[in-house]
Amino acid sequence: MGYCAVTRDGERFMATFGVLIFAADNLTNPQNPGFFPAEDNSHRSDLQNGDQLTWNGGGESAFIEIDDPSGTSFDELETDQTLVTSLTFDGSTYSSGQVLTPSYTIIFSGSDGNNYTLTSLIFAAGGQPRIPDAIFWEGSIPPAGTVLTVTSERDPKGNQARNYLDFVACFCEGTLIETKDGPKAVEQLTCKHKVATLHGHFMSIKAVCNRGIACSELLDNPNLRPVVVSQGALGRGLPKRNLRVSKQHRFLVSSPICRRMFGTDATLVSAIQLTQLPGIFIDTKTNDLRYFHILLQNHEIIFAEGAPTESLHLGKGTLKALPQETVKEITSIFPDLLDSGFLPKSVELIPEGRRQKKLIARHLKNNKPLLTKDMTLSLAQ
Repeated sequence: MGYCAVTRDGERFMATFGVLIFAADNLTNPQNPGFFPAEDNSHRSDLQNGDQLTWNGGGESAFIEIDDPSGTSFDELETDQTLVTSLTFDGSTYSSGQVLTPSYTIIFSGSDGNNYTLTSLIFAAGGQPRIPDAIFWEGSIPPAGTVLTVTSERDPKGNQARNYLDFVACFCEGTLIETKDGPKAVEQLTCKHKVATLHGHFMSIKAVCNRGIACSELLDNPNLRPVVVSQGALGRGLPKRNLRVSKQHRFLVSSPICRRMFGTDATLVSAIQLTQLPGIFIDTKTNDLRYFHILLQNHEIIFAEGAPTESLHLGKGTLKALPQETVKEITSIFPDLLDSGFLPKSVELIPEGRRQKKLIARHLKNNKPLLTKDMTLSLAQ
């Protein structure tokens, strides 16, 4: 979903809307490889009903903010929709104040059984038909590999203009966790489910803990704000969709740089350290949220939106950060946690924060992905 923020800019009010845009390297277009479908004279695409594209994901994306003082819809007929900050995207640089407009909206039937809505945009005022510069999704982003079949199109102007609040901005609702029964939204998980682990096993869930955080608490304690990991930001097209986690939640990094720095092929790195990378940032716009923790018998690598990440790690710091009722629930399952000499085991090396930061900086400097090995599922039944 998108967001709206209203602020005062000089003597006028500035309505700012957040949008996650994608470049053409995220999809396969058989009619014109390497490019989006072109806009025709009817202000629709040059595709026909039944034509197909494939959404691959993992390509270039950017989070932009649009200033639109005249409305809440992205309208092809308007000329006051502008970039809030400068942007370098898909080989071009656009200045703050650059006009941008939508060009067409396509509704697809996905090979996964779901429908998806795509709108294209150009970094210019509406006018002569041309190939779009970027696209964005409404509602949800297709999983990587989804074949998209055109079912209908719209010209995004007037009463068919697209509402900003429907755009996919910085996260997807219902983070999908891989289980024995297939992907499940984290809020649907119970102790009856078994989650998939990196080592090829399905592990029973001991507890699913959650904590709601209201707007007032986020204002008082900004450290509670989540980190957004955009689709494909970890490499190899992962995560498959945008997801958000707490700042201290850790993701697996596996690369030759890990081996050189730590003598091991893989380490766990906190989300806050990953914000050095493009497409990973702190969500400053959400008004409330709910964090979920998945507790297994041991600390494990599980899959969230396809990305290898950790289950709840029961260190002393973790227990201090959890609500008292949650601590009681966990210690009733693992009474050894109350032993002052208890030392929790981690499934992979967890370097200290300074070393994590250096690890990510080296990947960024050398333009290396965080996952150079195939970390997709290989599961024992």
